[in-house]
Amino acid sequence: MKILQQNKIIKEIDDLTKSNMTTGIEQQYLLKAQLDLEDLDKFEKIIKDLNIKLLNIENNSEIKLSPEVKMLSDELLKLYGDPNLVFRGYGQVGTWGRRDDPRASDLTIWEQFKGWSGNFIFLILFILFLSFVVPWVKKSFGQSGVEIFMVVVGIIAIILLFFTGSLKQKK
Repeated sequence: MKILQQNKIIKEIDDLTKSNMTTGIEQQYLLKAQLDLEDLDKFEKIIKDLNIKLLNIENNSEIKLSPEVKMLSDELLKLYGDPNLVFRGYGQVGTWGRRDDPRASDLTIWEQFKGWSGNFIFLILFILFLSFVVPWVKKSFGQSGVEIFMVVVGIIAIILLFFTGSLKQKK
């Protein structure tokens, strides 16, 4: 059954590379995957890499995936979905990558915040959260409680920035 499924995907990729309905960049990625798929031992890895590339085209560029390639990408995600696949960054400068891949986000924090305007609402919600929580903390624990609370919030923010790849330096 698995071989039939692999053959179906290989045929679909072959048909798409011959199609004139796909864009140049889609053709490039599909042709590379087609050449790599001659080694069926690495089938799943090649398919996962192809899908990451297609997801990055879809999210980061003005180019929209052609409907046929989008359907292939969705099908591959269902069949060979990667539980470690994450989106890192914000807006136009974010990338798809594996959680364990250090190259998934090589952008500095300033480059990632260029796309921050789309997530501006989260900043407002965070400020609202603090405006309601800080007075309660001050009333319950005093000024030292507020200072401890703010240190904890700062540490959590740094940890989140680290895990999203925002604090990684360019190599």
